Amino acid sequence: MGSYICGEILDENGNVISDKFLIYKNYTYNKTPTVAYDEEHECFLVVWSEEIGEEGTYLKACTVDISDIDNPIIGAPFSVSGNDNMPGTYFEYYPDLAYGENGQFLLVWQQDYSVVHGRLINSQGTMTTENFSLPSDEYQYSPKACYDFHNDAYIVTWESDNSIEAQIVKSSGEVPLDGFISIAENGMYPHVSTNNYDDSENQFFVTWFDYNENNIKGQFIELDQHIPKKVGS
Repeated sequence: MGSYICGEILDENGNVISDKFLIYKNYTYNKTPTVAYDEEHECFLVVWSEEIGEEGTYLKACTVDISDIDNPIIGAPFSVSGNDNMPGTYFEYYPDLAYGENGQFLLVWQQDYSVVHGRLINSQGTMTTENFSLPSDEYQYSPKACYDFHNDAYIVTWESDNSIEAQIVKSSGEVPLDGFISIAENGMYPHVSTNNYDDSENQFFVTWFDYNENNIKGQFIELDQHIPKKVGS
């Protein structure tokens, strides 16, 4: 029977201002959608995992134009990881998007259950880079990404065997060797955002669940020439 990807439009106060509409329908299991806005092309980009049984799980994407909220325009779906054209079977889960500039996004996902991969893409189906893995000595889960316009760089954070780690990715797609940082132990379910209200700041804020103390914790991260450092450490 399959499962669908659907959407609704909200206003700035979180009120739903549209009917629910269909984004993607297929006789497959579609799950964990993520979305970000493309300022260059004035549309949303939606990415999700499409599970096709023993043949693998692959990322799909499409655009959503809501210039007419009563009739959203859904673009044709396209593949984004590049693995669908590779030999073998791949499993791609938990995608996340961060919009940078000039129509570019960083897409990250968990591949084959234990490695975080990334790729620079745009909403028009052009892949700026091949996909690349992010360094870690342990298994990686649940990646989240964010963009810092001050430094023209992205940060990706993930859970790694119950620790929280992060990696800087330059807007060119380069993954600098000195861009890795270990943030905390005993952590799960990380998220990251950037300081958007103060132009004098260039900090990321990483949050996570500390399962040892059973509470939510956070850490500010600043960049020094694309080298991440903990604020206050």
